[in-house]
Amino acid sequence: MNNQYQWVEDFCRQALAENRFDKLVLLDLVEQMESLSRENPDERLALCERGHALAVQLAEPWWSAFFGFWKTEILLYEKHDPAAALRVAARLVVETRGPQFSAFPERIAIHLNFIAAYSKIDPIGHAPQIRAALENSEMEWHRYESFYLLYWQLRTRFMTALDNPEAVEIGWQHFGHACHYHATQASESSHYIIYALVDLLNALHRFDPTEARRQVAELAELGADLSRRDGNERLTAIFTMWRAVGARCAANESEARRFYRLAQQKQAALSPPRNAIFPAALVFHEAGGEDEKALTVCEEAVEVARTHEHWFDAAIYLSRKCEIMRGLNRPWEGETAPLREIAARLPSREHWEEKIREWKRMDASME
Repeated sequence: MNNQYQWVEDFCRQALAENRFDKLVLLDLVEQMESLSRENPDERLALCERGHALAVQLAEPWWSAFFGFWKTEILLYEKHDPAAALRVAARLVVETRGPQFSAFPERIAIHLNFIAAYSKIDPIGHAPQIRAALENSEMEWHRYESFYLLYWQLRTRFMTALDNPEAVEIGWQHFGHACHYHATQASESSHYIIYALVDLLNALHRFDPTEARRQVAELAELGADLSRRDGNERLTAIFTMWRAVGARCAANESEARRFYRLAQQKQAALSPPRNAIFPAALVFHEAGGEDEKALTVCEEAVEVARTHEHWFDAAIYLSRKCEIMRGLNRPWEGETAPLREIAARLPSREHWEEKIREWKRMDASME
């Protein structure tokens, strides 16, 4: 694989040779940004803006696009604002199409963040755009290993969102690539394994619950250990909840409840949106037959999603709430009004309408 940062090293050597210490400020801003906690995204964004402005002033288009790429990263994964990230990424995709950017490594990463933004906004409604982008033969996804891992991550999440069982096989491949990359790197790269584990656990529990019950304790413990070392509090909260699921599957209820309480505490300490543990918490309650508590998780998740205008997430949890209520033989039709209200904001509106129609058909067939 190629070194995606070779151009930065070459730039620094050239700047030193020319005594252009003003250009080295660009690298200093990147180092300042990377030294800040991911729980402090506003300061990181401010450094991106400073870097972008300086790059424009110095007529350094690669650096300008580089800071733009980092802005999409922060908006997507730290500010959790995919709509804002999409606006930036869409502009950058156009800007980096020219021949002067053909060898620019982050051009690939910008395309990946463009896909990720679409996926976070509405992977079902934007499925044609996402599928076309992932299958774009002009993008050399494999050229840089870290970007290639993001490509696998997006494929896993996309297949999971589409309810495609292929997500499990893709998830295992993603995990294998991440482990191989980590084993060959001198620098810290465990976060690639961590993200692969999150997606794999979600896919397993969606499509292969029997295998998930066998694997969850081991995978969750590995993820918890790596996320602690990486210092990522959000991921530590996620894997703590998955450890609760693993303990429950092993019939160790005291440990299950201990991990559950600890995961709640860790989520409460996160910067907003405090939504990290909801998917695993639903699995936890479903594994214990605790439908009432699962309903509470859905309600909390919908409230957080509404607050942050994560409309697809809100639709997911409202849909799950309807399904749980149907399983309890409770009146669920009243929940379709908020689901339709949310769905009206999404390109996937017809998908949710079809779900409601299917539930009604199923109920009618049982009468």
